Amino acid sequence: MASNDFGAVLHMAHRMKGVGEPYGFPAISLLGIDIDQAAQKPDKARLVQLLAQYAHYLDNVRVSTEV
Repeated sequence: MASNDFGAVLHMAHRMKGVGEPYGFPAISLLGIDIDQAAQKPDKARLVQLLAQYAHYLDNVRVSTEV
């Protein structure tokens, strides 16, 4: 975000949208959709909020290997 590289953010968001749900993390796909929309505008304030949400999610997600 510091370099305002919205192209890189769009690339990341596209990958998040595609891989979150298939791997059992639908919240990542939903955040990817929101990040993609904010990067297209570009809405830097919204992107900062969304990336903070993503960081919080990654810090708190628990993966279970149980079926």
